Amino acid sequence: MHAPILKALGAGPLTVPEIAEQIGYPSDEVLFWVMGMRRYGHIVEVEDPTDEGYFRYASVRQEATS
Repeated sequence: MHAPILKALGAGPLTVPEIAEQIGYPSDEVLFWVMGMRRYGHIVEVEDPTDEGYFRYASVRQEATS
């Protein structure tokens, strides 16, 4: 699941529902993977929550080049 998530984040920061829509997996499954990837430093939160309460996540590689 790392590769599809990181590929989706290649275009820019996304919320969990946006990632789920792009890769075609349920949001609850994507949330599980995103939290694991966040915990181990593969992705980071990049902004305050959206109006709906979702955080946007970005690849650490993408964040480092910004």
